[in-house]
Amino acid sequence: MNKLLAFVLNLDNRLYTHLLFWLAYYAYRVGTYLDRYVTTPQVQFFELFAKVIAVYINLYILLPYLLKKKKNLQYGIGLLATLILCGIIQTEVIRLMIRSGIYDDPEYVLYTGRKMSHIIFTILVVVAYTTVIKILKEAYQTQQVNQQINRERLENELKFLKSQINPHFLFNALNNLYSLILMQSTKAKDVVLKLSDLLSYMLYETNQELVPLAKDVAYLEGFIDLEKLRFGDELTVETHFQGDLAHTYLPPMLLVTLVENAFKHSMGNEDTLVHIRIALHCTDQQLAFEVENSLPPAPLMTPDQNAKKSGVGLRNVQRRLELLYPQKHALEIYPTENTYLVKLNVDLSN
Repeated sequence: MNKLLAFVLNLDNRLYTHLLFWLAYYAYRVGTYLDRYVTTPQVQFFELFAKVIAVYINLYILLPYLLKKKKNLQYGIGLLATLILCGIIQTEVIRLMIRSGIYDDPEYVLYTGRKMSHIIFTILVVVAYTTVIKILKEAYQTQQVNQQINRERLENELKFLKSQINPHFLFNALNNLYSLILMQSTKAKDVVLKLSDLLSYMLYETNQELVPLAKDVAYLEGFIDLEKLRFGDELTVETHFQGDLAHTYLPPMLLVTLVENAFKHSMGNEDTLVHIRIALHCTDQQLAFEVENSLPPAPLMTPDQNAKKSGVGLRNVQRRLELLYPQKHALEIYPTENTYLVKLNVDLSN
C-alpha cells in the first residue's frame, strides 16, 4: 500500500495514475450497463470525452485560478458553464453515435430538460470525485512536506546539540591538561593518552544515531579516569554499571554530560574532597541512570546556586531528551545542602 501511495503521489507518475483512473472509471461504467446494451463499450468510450474535458478544466483552470484564490462565486459560475458546455458536447456525441448506429436508442430525443439534467449530473459526479481526490492528495502532500520540514528541523537541532558536546568536553579536558603541565606533573602524559582515546571515540562513533551502551560506558570510564588523574586523592568515584549493556542502544554522548556536570558542581578549593556516585541499570528496555556528587562546603556553593548552575551541558541533555524521547523520559534533579543528585529514566522500548 505504501508503494502504491508513493507511486500515485509522485508527480513523475501523473500520466500513469490519470490513465489508471480513467481506465477504472470506464470499466465501472461498462460493467454497469453491459447487460442492458450490447454496444455499451463503444458508447461509454465516446462519452468519456466530455467528462475528461470537464474534469481537466476543473482541475487545472477552475481550482487553481479561482477556488484556491477564494473566488468562490466565479468558481461556481465557471463550473456551471463548464458542465453546460460539456453537457452539450456529450449530447452532440450521442447524436453522432445515433447516426452511426452505435447508440441503441434511435428514438432518443436530444436536449430535453430531463436528458440534459441527467447528462450534466453524470459529468458532475466525475468532477466531484476527481476534485475530492485532488484535495485529499494535496492535503496529504502538504502534510508530508510539513513532516519532512519538522524532521529536518529536529535533525538539524540535534546535530547542533551534539556539536556542542565536543567543544564543551574538549574545553574542560584541555584546561585539565594545562593545569597539570603548569604543575609539571608526570600525569600530563597519561592525560594525553586518555584524551586521545576519548577523542577517537568522539570522532568515529558519535556520528551514528545509536551506539551500544557498552561503548558509552567505556567512554564514561575513560572520562572518569581522566578526572582521577587531575583530582588525585581528593576524588573518590563509586560506579555501578548493570544490565545488558552490549545490546542496549542509546544516542552517543548523552550520559557523559551529566557526569561532566557532576564534576563541575563538585569543584571547590584545593582542599575540597570530592565524592561522586554513578549508577546505571538497564533492564526490559528501561534505563535508569543516577549521578550524585558532593558539594563544596558553604559559603563556596549553596544548594540554590548549584541548582541554577546547570549551564549549557544540562540544558543540552534536557533538549536532546525532549527531541529523542518525547513523553518517554524523566529527568529529575535533587539538590541538597551537601549533595547534588540527578536521576534519568528513559523508556527504550521504541
